[in-house]
Amino acid sequence: MLNIRRKMKVYKKIMVACDLSEYSFQAIKHAAELAESLKAELIIVNVINQRDYLAVKEAMARIGGWGTILSSYQTKNTSRV
Repeated sequence: MLNIRRKMKVYKKIMVACDLSEYSFQAIKHAAELAESLKAELIIVNVINQRDYLAVKEAMARIGGWGTILSSYQTKNTSRV
């Protein structure tokens, strides 16, 4: 009978992608538990759909950018004080 020992590969880093969906949060939780049990480094990468990014960029260009939104928000909220 052959005595074969399989060596398990030791992972030092685990990378998980997050797109802010419910599934990605579940994946992060699982990856965190795995990283903790293996004493590995956990790397979380935020990903975004290119089409979503381009749509937001185009919309922001049409309304004048984030500065316009922030100015409007501050004006509305400071007038209530």
